[in-house]
Amino acid sequence: MLQNILIPNCFAGPNTYEKSISFIENQFIKLSTRKRGALYTHHTCATDTDQIKNIIDTVTGDIIQKNLEKAAMLNDL
Repeated sequence: MLQNILIPNCFAGPNTYEKSISFIENQFIKLSTRKRGALYTHHTCATDTDQIKNIIDTVTGDIIQKNLEKAAMLNDL
């Protein structure tokens, strides 16, 4: 579960897009409870529906490919 994080108290780096987004991404990674498999992070604008659809399609394709590989139905491409 995500926690509330007071960014001004935690983030002392430069106030740039790159440093800020890296900080936020690392907060998600630290909170991840995944023991195996990939953890995908992606920077996007939540209002860009075409980009969100592309991300969902890509991740869905990756999941399907991994499951087919596990079932020995598909060799590594």
